[in-house]
Amino acid sequence: MKNRLPFFNTTLISSERRAEYYVAMKPTLTHERALRAITVFEQATARQLPVTREAFAEAAFAAAGVFAGSDACALVQRNRDMPNIPTILQNGEHPVLTAAQQDAWKQAECDTSPKFVKNNDGTIVDKYWQSWISIPVCVKKEPSFHVIFARKGDKFQKDEIEATERFTDFLTQALQKVRHQNRRIRTITDDERHRLLLHTQNTTVRTVEGFDNLALETDYSARTGSDIAGVQKGIDQSLCIYTADLTAGDAERQTGIIYIDTWFAILSQTSLDAKGMLAKLNADMVRRRNECYAAVSLIKYSPKDRKAEIAGCGNAGILVFSHDTMDVREITFGPAAGIKSDIKIEATVISVKPGDIVCAFTDGISGMRKRNGDLFGAAEIGETIRKNYYLSAHELCIRVLESAKDKEQKNVNADDRTVQILKIQ
Repeated sequence: MKNRLPFFNTTLISSERRAEYYVAMKPTLTHERALRAITVFEQATARQLPVTREAFAEAAFAAAGVFAGSDACALVQRNRDMPNIPTILQNGEHPVLTAAQQDAWKQAECDTSPKFVKNNDGTIVDKYWQSWISIPVCVKKEPSFHVIFARKGDKFQKDEIEATERFTDFLTQALQKVRHQNRRIRTITDDERHRLLLHTQNTTVRTVEGFDNLALETDYSARTGSDIAGVQKGIDQSLCIYTADLTAGDAERQTGIIYIDTWFAILSQTSLDAKGMLAKLNADMVRRRNECYAAVSLIKYSPKDRKAEIAGCGNAGILVFSHDTMDVREITFGPAAGIKSDIKIEATVISVKPGDIVCAFTDGISGMRKRNGDLFGAAEIGETIRKNYYLSAHELCIRVLESAKDKEQKNVNADDRTVQILKIQ
């Protein structure tokens, strides 16, 4: 082709640079339409971030219509929701593809090379049109969509075919650039959403003043944003001590952290026991539209009676250390909250004595992989408590986290780690 458009080998160019090319080339109608078509496409996509699949197809179709001039054009794209029925955009009073041609098109939609038909037999493109060109716009050697140009009463010339291929090269490169930009935007958006999740997690942690025998320590260096823990003072001066690990996407996990913290702030002001609180929480979580599951360990402690009501669901854990016997008892639970309405919530009431210890933890500690390949496990947490029972609640929490950190296999299934310890005085 004598008047090839060199800018078709680039993606999006400035208007000044485009004007230079326009002055340098022979101003044929085909090339003038190509310039206008590119301008139409750029204007349609310039302010969209990200550019959706549908928006790109519509912009490409609008640009193809300008490039086609008096010819007809169509854009055919596979419908992701209904793969057997293609999405077709076409202009003009007479369709390029009718319902009768859609089945025949299924055989051609996988073509990765341009197709030029001088004498149309009506198999794919409607018989009304004498000649047609189909150009695939590909991503990773797979057609994303096809642009079809159809002409009545004449045939496409060689230079027009070459110009059409160049125009489609532009669309292919533009599509690749848009996909790259979209990936960057999604990464930025995901990073910002995760940052907000971590901020919410760190600012939601609650402690209660005046109880030196109760401590909460966390290791959120894994940055998963899945744990939440806190303490609420009840109406009868009891303590509502909760530790939870959420399973959900970032956005729903952020909402879930606020949601669970709010629920325990309310439930702690009722006369419900620990089991009743979790039953209420689970019933509401099941009714929520978005999926979010919570492994929860809950301790309702009455300093006056020296009784601890323990309830839980999911793989959050509780250990009870007896100062008299030096034994450690593990309390495990059933399914996580939010999975179904009829889960069995495990609960027990224990009488505690001075020196006894109740420890709640998430599976970021117990499920941590050690360098020898074994899990850290609840037993190792219990052994750490048994060996260091004389420490304060705060120092004991730190010792549990340090023990896990010393034995962990780095960068393997990293997770948030939360431990709460109540030491009876």
